[in-house]
Amino acid sequence: MQFDFKPYKHQASRLWLWLLSKDILIFLLFVGLVFAFWWGRSMTSSREGNIRVEINYSRLDDRVVYAIQHLTQLTISVLYNGKQLRQLSKQTLSINLNLSTVITGREGVLQLTADMLRPRLQDILPGSTIILQITPEQIQTSYHIQSAKMVPISLQAQVKYATQYQAKNLPLLSEDSVRIYGAENVLNDINCLYTDSILINDLRDSITQTVALQVPASIRCNIAQVQVTFQAEQFTDKSFTLPIHTLQVPEGEHMRLFPQQTTVVVRVGISHYAQVTIEDLTAICYYPSKHCDALPIEIQTNNPYISNIRCYPSAVEYIIER
Repeated sequence: MQFDFKPYKHQASRLWLWLLSKDILIFLLFVGLVFAFWWGRSMTSSREGNIRVEINYSRLDDRVVYAIQHLTQLTISVLYNGKQLRQLSKQTLSINLNLSTVITGREGVLQLTADMLRPRLQDILPGSTIILQITPEQIQTSYHIQSAKMVPISLQAQVKYATQYQAKNLPLLSEDSVRIYGAENVLNDINCLYTDSILINDLRDSITQTVALQVPASIRCNIAQVQVTFQAEQFTDKSFTLPIHTLQVPEGEHMRLFPQQTTVVVRVGISHYAQVTIEDLTAICYYPSKHCDALPIEIQTNNPYISNIRCYPSAVEYIIER
Protein backbone atom coordinates (compact mmCIF):
# COMPACT_ATOMS: atom_id res chain seq x y z
CA MET A 1 0.00 0.00 0.00
CA GLN A 2 1.39 3.42 -1.00
CA PHE A 3 0.69 6.68 0.85
CA ASP A 4 -0.48 9.61 -1.29
CA PHE A 5 1.40 12.86 -0.46
CA LYS A 6 -0.23 14.99 -3.17
CA PRO A 7 -2.99 16.49 -0.94
CA TYR A 8 -0.35 17.67 1.54
CA LYS A 9 1.94 19.31 -1.01
CA HIS A 10 -0.61 22.04 -1.65
CA GLN A 11 -1.02 22.76 2.07
CA ALA A 12 2.76 22.96 2.59
CA SER A 13 3.09 25.46 -0.24
CA ARG A 14 0.40 27.68 1.29
CA LEU A 15 2.11 27.53 4.70
CA TRP A 16 5.45 28.55 3.19
CA LEU A 17 3.86 31.53 1.42
CA TRP A 18 2.25 32.62 4.70
CA LEU A 19 5.58 32.50 6.54
CA LEU A 20 7.09 34.74 3.90
CA SER A 21 4.28 37.26 4.13
CA LYS A 22 4.91 40.76 5.41
CA ASP A 23 3.02 40.33 8.68
CA ILE A 24 5.02 37.34 9.90
CA LEU A 25 8.31 39.08 9.12
CA ILE A 26 7.23 42.02 11.22
CA PHE A 27 6.27 39.64 14.02
CA LEU A 28 9.65 37.93 13.97
CA LEU A 29 11.44 41.27 13.99
CA PHE A 30 9.42 42.31 17.02
CA VAL A 31 10.34 39.09 18.86
CA GLY A 32 14.04 39.68 18.06
CA LEU A 33 13.92 43.23 19.42
CA VAL A 34 12.24 42.05 22.63
CA PHE A 35 14.89 39.35 23.12
CA ALA A 36 17.74 41.83 22.51
CA PHE A 37 16.20 44.27 24.99
CA TRP A 38 15.88 41.50 27.61
CA TRP A 39 19.47 40.36 27.05
CA GLY A 40 20.82 43.87 27.40
CA ARG A 41 18.88 44.42 30.61
CA SER A 42 20.13 41.11 32.02
CA MET A 43 23.73 42.08 31.32
CA THR A 44 23.45 45.46 33.06
CA SER A 45 20.97 44.83 35.84
CA SER A 46 22.29 43.98 39.30
CA ARG A 47 21.84 40.55 40.83
CA GLU A 48 23.09 38.56 43.78
CA GLY A 49 25.36 35.56 43.55
CA ASN A 50 28.06 33.57 45.36
CA ILE A 51 31.74 33.47 44.39
CA ARG A 52 34.38 31.10 45.80
CA VAL A 53 37.79 32.58 46.64
CA GLU A 54 40.90 30.49 47.34
CA ILE A 55 43.19 31.50 50.23
CA ASN A 56 46.97 31.34 49.90
CA TYR A 57 49.02 31.80 53.06
CA SER A 58 52.41 33.48 52.72
CA ARG A 59 55.43 33.73 55.04
CA LEU A 60 54.27 30.87 57.26
CA ASP A 61 56.62 30.25 60.18
CA ASP A 62 57.34 26.55 60.74
CA ARG A 63 57.77 27.25 64.45
CA VAL A 64 54.08 28.11 64.79
CA VAL A 65 51.70 25.25 65.60
CA TYR A 66 48.02 25.89 64.90
CA ALA A 67 45.16 24.13 66.67
CA ILE A 68 43.28 23.57 63.38
CA GLN A 69 44.33 23.42 59.75
CA HIS A 70 44.21 26.58 57.69
CA LEU A 71 40.98 27.44 55.89
CA THR A 72 41.64 27.22 52.16
CA GLN A 73 38.46 28.72 50.68
CA LEU A 74 35.95 31.52 51.32
CA THR A 75 32.47 32.03 49.89
CA ILE A 76 31.43 35.64 49.32
CA SER A 77 27.93 36.85 48.46
CA VAL A 78 28.13 39.78 46.05
CA LEU A 79 25.92 42.15 44.09
CA TYR A 80 27.06 42.33 40.46
CA ASN A 81 25.79 42.71 36.91
CA GLY A 82 25.60 40.01 34.27
CA LYS A 83 28.68 41.21 32.40
CA GLN A 84 30.76 40.99 35.57
CA LEU A 85 29.43 37.48 36.16
CA ARG A 86 30.88 36.35 32.84
CA GLN A 87 34.23 37.92 33.74
CA LEU A 88 34.37 36.33 37.18
CA SER A 89 33.36 32.89 35.90
CA LYS A 90 36.49 32.83 33.72
CA GLN A 91 38.88 33.62 36.57
CA THR A 92 40.27 31.73 39.57
CA LEU A 93 40.04 34.26 42.37
CA SER A 94 42.49 34.07 45.25
CA ILE A 95 43.93 36.24 48.01
CA ASN A 96 47.23 36.05 49.91
CA LEU A 97 47.18 36.25 53.70
CA ASN A 98 50.30 36.96 55.74
CA LEU A 99 49.60 35.46 59.16
CA SER A 100 52.80 36.84 60.68
CA THR A 101 51.14 40.28 60.84
CA VAL A 102 48.45 39.04 63.25
CA ILE A 103 50.59 36.77 65.46
CA THR A 104 51.77 38.41 68.68
CA GLY A 105 53.52 36.62 71.51
CA ARG A 106 54.52 32.97 71.82
CA GLU A 107 50.92 31.79 72.10
CA GLY A 108 47.44 33.16 71.68
CA VAL A 109 44.41 33.21 69.38
CA LEU A 110 44.73 34.14 65.72
CA GLN A 111 41.61 35.91 64.43
CA LEU A 112 40.81 37.33 60.98
CA THR A 113 37.37 38.99 60.84
CA ALA A 114 35.18 39.78 57.82
CA ASP A 115 36.02 43.47 58.21
CA MET A 116 39.74 42.62 57.97
CA LEU A 117 39.20 40.43 54.90
CA ARG A 118 36.79 42.73 53.05
CA PRO A 119 39.41 45.21 51.68
CA ARG A 120 41.58 42.33 50.42
CA LEU A 121 38.59 40.75 48.69
CA GLN A 122 37.38 44.03 47.21
CA ASP A 123 40.80 44.49 45.55
CA ILE A 124 40.35 41.35 43.44
CA LEU A 125 36.74 42.11 42.36
CA PRO A 126 35.52 44.49 39.62
CA GLY A 127 35.08 48.01 40.93
CA SER A 128 31.27 48.07 40.90
CA THR A 129 30.89 44.72 42.66
CA ILE A 130 29.47 45.02 46.16
CA ILE A 131 30.32 42.44 48.84
CA LEU A 132 27.19 41.53 50.80
CA GLN A 133 28.48 38.72 53.04
CA ILE A 134 31.64 36.69 53.70
CA THR A 135 31.37 33.05 54.79
CA PRO A 136 32.75 32.15 57.27
CA GLU A 137 32.57 35.54 58.94
CA GLN A 138 35.93 35.00 60.65
CA ILE A 139 38.98 32.74 60.62
CA GLN A 140 40.01 31.80 64.15
CA THR A 141 42.43 29.32 65.70
CA SER A 142 44.69 29.14 68.72
CA TYR A 143 48.44 28.84 68.22
CA HIS A 144 51.74 28.53 70.04
CA ILE A 145 55.34 29.05 68.91
CA GLN A 146 57.85 26.25 69.43
CA SER A 147 61.62 26.49 69.72
CA ALA A 148 63.75 25.58 66.69
CA LYS A 149 67.20 24.07 66.28
CA MET A 150 69.46 22.86 63.46
CA VAL A 151 71.02 19.43 63.99
CA PRO A 152 73.20 17.26 61.72
CA ILE A 153 71.87 14.11 60.09
CA SER A 154 73.71 10.94 61.11
CA LEU A 155 73.69 8.24 58.45
CA GLN A 156 73.35 4.62 59.61
CA ALA A 157 74.64 2.48 56.77
CA GLN A 158 76.56 -0.75 56.30
CA VAL A 159 78.05 -1.10 52.83
CA LYS A 160 79.83 -4.22 51.60
CA TYR A 161 81.75 -3.71 48.38
CA ALA A 162 82.38 -6.22 45.63
CA THR A 163 85.82 -7.81 45.36
CA GLN A 164 88.49 -5.29 44.29
CA TYR A 165 86.06 -2.39 44.91
CA GLN A 166 85.96 0.29 47.59
CA ALA A 167 84.24 3.60 48.35
CA LYS A 168 84.99 6.28 45.79
CA ASN A 169 83.82 9.10 48.06
CA LEU A 170 82.10 9.51 51.37
CA PRO A 171 78.33 8.88 51.21
CA LEU A 172 76.60 12.00 49.92
CA LEU A 173 73.39 13.14 51.64
CA SER A 174 70.91 15.42 49.89
CA GLU A 175 70.65 17.28 53.23
CA ASP A 176 73.40 17.15 55.83
CA SER A 177 71.38 18.89 58.54
CA VAL A 178 67.75 19.41 59.46
CA ARG A 179 65.69 21.93 61.41
CA ILE A 180 63.66 20.49 64.27
CA TYR A 181 60.89 22.08 66.32
CA GLY A 182 59.62 21.39 69.81
CA ALA A 183 59.84 22.35 73.45
CA GLU A 184 63.18 23.91 74.32
CA ASN A 185 63.98 21.37 77.06
CA VAL A 186 63.36 18.53 74.57
CA LEU A 187 65.54 20.07 71.86
CA ASN A 188 68.42 20.52 74.30
CA ASP A 189 68.77 16.73 74.54
CA ILE A 190 68.86 16.15 70.77
CA ASN A 191 72.23 16.58 69.04
CA CYS A 192 71.47 14.82 65.75
CA LEU A 193 68.81 12.89 63.89
CA TYR A 194 69.58 9.35 62.75
CA THR A 195 68.46 7.79 59.52
CA ASP A 196 66.95 4.35 59.28
CA SER A 197 69.57 1.64 58.79
CA ILE A 198 70.73 0.84 55.25
CA LEU A 199 72.40 -2.42 54.25
CA ILE A 200 74.01 -2.70 50.80
CA ASN A 201 75.84 -5.77 49.55
CA ASP A 202 78.24 -6.31 46.64
CA LEU A 203 78.39 -2.66 45.62
CA ARG A 204 80.39 -2.00 42.47
CA ASP A 205 78.77 1.15 41.06
CA SER A 206 76.89 4.27 42.17
CA ILE A 207 73.54 3.88 43.88
CA THR A 208 71.07 6.40 45.33
CA GLN A 209 68.47 5.47 47.92
CA THR A 210 65.80 7.33 49.85
CA VAL A 211 66.00 6.81 53.59
CA ALA A 212 63.63 8.01 56.31
CA LEU A 213 64.71 10.02 59.33
CA GLN A 214 64.04 8.72 62.81
CA VAL A 215 62.06 11.64 64.23
CA PRO A 216 61.03 11.34 67.89
CA ALA A 217 57.31 11.82 68.53
CA SER A 218 58.04 14.77 70.82
CA ILE A 219 59.40 16.98 68.01
CA ARG A 220 58.59 18.07 64.45
CA CYS A 221 60.95 18.17 61.51
CA ASN A 222 60.87 20.13 58.25
CA ILE A 223 61.77 17.03 56.20
CA ALA A 224 60.90 13.38 56.70
CA GLN A 225 63.50 11.70 54.49
CA VAL A 226 66.72 12.30 52.58
CA GLN A 227 68.48 10.80 49.62
CA VAL A 228 71.90 9.22 50.05
CA THR A 229 74.31 8.34 47.25
CA PHE A 230 77.00 5.69 47.54
CA GLN A 231 79.79 5.47 44.95
CA ALA A 232 82.14 2.56 44.37
CA GLU A 233 85.23 2.13 42.22
CA GLN A 234 88.03 -0.34 41.70
CA PHE A 235 91.19 0.13 43.75
CA THR A 236 94.87 -0.65 43.39
CA ASP A 237 97.99 -0.49 45.57
CA LYS A 238 100.61 2.23 45.49
CA SER A 239 103.96 2.03 47.29
CA PHE A 240 106.50 4.57 48.57
CA THR A 241 109.84 4.42 50.37
CA LEU A 242 109.78 6.78 53.34
CA PRO A 243 112.44 7.96 55.79
CA ILE A 244 111.55 7.22 59.42
CA HIS A 245 111.40 10.26 61.71
CA THR A 246 111.94 10.05 65.47
CA LEU A 247 109.83 11.99 67.95
CA GLN A 248 109.89 12.83 71.66
CA VAL A 249 113.64 12.13 71.96
CA PRO A 250 114.96 13.82 75.17
CA GLU A 251 117.42 16.67 74.77
CA GLY A 252 121.01 15.46 74.80
CA GLU A 253 120.15 12.01 73.43
CA HIS A 254 120.13 10.61 69.92
CA MET A 255 118.11 7.60 68.73
CA ARG A 256 119.53 5.70 65.77
CA LEU A 257 117.19 3.35 63.81
CA PHE A 258 117.98 0.17 61.88
CA PRO A 259 116.87 0.44 59.10
CA GLN A 260 116.16 4.14 58.69
CA GLN A 261 113.61 3.69 55.90
CA THR A 262 110.42 1.71 55.37
CA THR A 263 108.36 0.77 52.34
CA VAL A 264 104.75 1.90 52.65
CA VAL A 265 101.95 0.32 50.60
CA VAL A 266 98.56 2.00 50.49
CA ARG A 267 95.24 1.25 48.82
CA VAL A 268 93.87 3.97 46.55
CA GLY A 269 90.94 4.22 44.19
CA ILE A 270 91.63 4.34 40.46
CA SER A 271 90.16 7.84 40.09
CA HIS A 272 92.42 9.25 42.85
CA TYR A 273 95.62 7.40 42.01
CA ALA A 274 97.45 10.50 40.77
CA GLN A 275 96.32 12.53 43.79
CA VAL A 276 98.24 10.34 46.26
CA THR A 277 101.92 11.32 46.56
CA ILE A 278 104.80 10.67 48.95
CA GLU A 279 104.11 14.03 50.61
CA ASP A 280 100.83 12.62 51.92
CA LEU A 281 102.61 10.10 54.15
CA THR A 282 104.92 10.34 57.18
CA ALA A 283 106.68 7.44 58.96
CA ILE A 284 107.30 7.98 62.70
CA CYS A 285 108.93 6.16 65.61
CA TYR A 286 108.44 7.46 69.16
CA TYR A 287 111.10 7.42 71.87
CA PRO A 288 110.33 4.34 74.02
CA SER A 289 108.91 4.91 77.51
CA LYS A 290 110.57 1.64 78.60
CA HIS A 291 113.12 -0.70 77.12
CA CYS A 292 111.98 -2.85 74.18
CA ASP A 293 113.70 -4.77 71.42
CA ALA A 294 112.03 -2.96 68.50
CA LEU A 295 110.01 0.18 67.92
CA PRO A 296 106.74 0.04 65.93
CA ILE A 297 106.49 2.34 62.92
CA GLU A 298 103.44 4.62 62.75
CA ILE A 299 102.28 5.92 59.36
CA GLN A 300 100.39 9.21 59.41
CA THR A 301 98.33 10.78 56.61
CA ASN A 302 95.58 13.34 56.11
CA ASN A 303 94.67 12.22 52.60
CA PRO A 304 91.09 10.86 52.66
CA TYR A 305 91.70 8.77 49.54
CA ILE A 306 94.29 6.57 51.27
CA SER A 307 93.27 3.38 53.08
CA ASN A 308 94.60 -0.01 54.17
CA ILE A 309 98.09 1.30 55.04
CA ARG A 310 100.87 -1.28 55.42
CA CYS A 311 104.60 -0.83 55.90
CA TYR A 312 107.61 -3.17 55.54
CA PRO A 313 109.27 -3.47 57.94
CA SER A 314 106.57 -2.54 60.46
CA ALA A 315 109.12 -2.21 63.32
CA VAL A 316 112.82 -1.28 63.60
CA GLU A 317 115.66 -1.89 65.99
CA TYR A 318 117.27 1.10 67.65
CA ILE A 319 120.20 2.37 69.67
CA ILE A 320 120.02 5.31 72.08
CA GLU A 321 123.18 7.38 72.21
CA ARG A 322 123.84 9.81 75.07
